[in-house]
Amino acid sequence: MTASTIEQRKAAYDRTAAPPISIADPKPAQSAALAGSVSASAMLGPFQPDLARAIWVTLSGAWGGRVQLLRSVDGGATKLPLTVAGQPWANFTGNANEIAGEETTPGALYYLSVTLTSGTLTYRVAQ
Repeated sequence: MTASTIEQRKAAYDRTAAPPISIADPKPAQSAALAGSVSASAMLGPFQPDLARAIWVTLSGAWGGRVQLLRSVDGGATKLPLTVAGQPWANFTGNANEIAGEETTPGALYYLSVTLTSGTLTYRVAQ
């Protein structure tokens, strides 16, 4: 190994070197969270996400039933369930705190379809 190669390898492992890409903190989301509590079945929304940011769904409480995240690209006239490879996605029967997706279409809206059989659900859809 030449001295030049050794120096190049040392530089590659130098943890004080500047990163090759920006790692600046992203600015806070501008979207308003969809949040609250319900004790009866309801269609909740809309939530209008910022583009290119993760959409989090948080569900908590002592409740029974089903919650489904729906998406609309026509102002809410049509609300369609999310799928991945043709299979249901963002469909919940218990408490959750997870990323449901990331939006790239301007004007897309999200809704929570809540079908409760018991209890009170506390929900939040946010970025």
